[in-house]
Amino acid sequence: MKKYILVFLLVLSLCGFAFGQDAEDLELDAFKPAFEDFAKGVANTLPMASTIGLQWSDAYIRKLPHFGIGLSVGTAFMPATAFDTVLGEFGLPDVGSMLPAELPVQKLGLPFPAYSADFRLGGIVKPFDLGFKIGLIPKSLQSEMDSLLKDFDIDYLLIGGDFRYALMEQNKRLKPNLSVGIGYNYLRGGLGMPVSLGDAAGTQTFTAPDKENPTATKDYDFTLEDPKMSFSWQSHVIDLKAQVSKRILYVITPYVGVGASYGRSKTRGGLETGVLLDGEKVDDATITEIKEGFTAVNKEAPDLTADGIFVESKVNGWALRGFGGLSINIFFIKVDASFMYNLIDQSLGLQANLRLQF
Repeated sequence: MKKYILVFLLVLSLCGFAFGQDAEDLELDAFKPAFEDFAKGVANTLPMASTIGLQWSDAYIRKLPHFGIGLSVGTAFMPATAFDTVLGEFGLPDVGSMLPAELPVQKLGLPFPAYSADFRLGGIVKPFDLGFKIGLIPKSLQSEMDSLLKDFDIDYLLIGGDFRYALMEQNKRLKPNLSVGIGYNYLRGGLGMPVSLGDAAGTQTFTAPDKENPTATKDYDFTLEDPKMSFSWQSHVIDLKAQVSKRILYVITPYVGVGASYGRSKTRGGLETGVLLDGEKVDDATITEIKEGFTAVNKEAPDLTADGIFVESKVNGWALRGFGGLSINIFFIKVDASFMYNLIDQSLGLQANLRLQF
């Protein structure tokens, strides 16, 4: 799992490196086309990534006192082209040519990792169970990342839960376990990295129309102070699923299922920086006033705020996936491996789980 995280961070750092390479030719508005594909690619991947965790082999774990606790790790694969556009804007080759050949990123996509601690508790009276999961960056892992990736800011949170109701319980013949469920997942993450723009790129001049006198213009010299490449993402997902499983010889439990998710996802990418106007820190009110000059004469204003330059992408809609796998059962220890397939965009996901289930 740590390998997936580092590969993902490596590609993001390459984006920051790419930005610094052509710093002297930088134009602020170049961010918009460069990051739009990235933002959309991540936003489309978030709903599947949020479903990592609580995908256990048993269709349900029966009523109290049955319960389980474990750890899930996995990845959803996002198209490498989401990064290729960013890199191409700054004259660098695509992701596949910059990473080791044994990583088939062009075929499978770039791994977008997720992990969580899982807990399930059997229901009362009726055959149902409740699940809860949470994933965050422990202090020990944060310290290791800080030593490997100095000056990087990293944020990660995955939290969710589900309710599953058993429609059928397996018997010694062919009858399997069958359940349906509904759940909610919230996934949030972010990454910040410092970049060096150089003197030429650090100062940008906008010749803006004067809203008081549309026939005249003003020159504004903006300086970008302590710039940092910034990426952030979040997704709220409602997940519906149905699953069937069958324990074989008490040792193996194969399972398959289908899931339909409705996600509201948002991503943000760009340059986080203090903005100075003629050497003085400006606020959004000042920038808004400058942009009004563009609007007054029907011209497009620069994509700039007091906190930097950003591109946002919002993706709302349904995703349909199939999933399946099996667990190896050694008494109350379960080792589970599974896959996911998005039937809409043909993307893949993988996950594994180790748990104690009683």
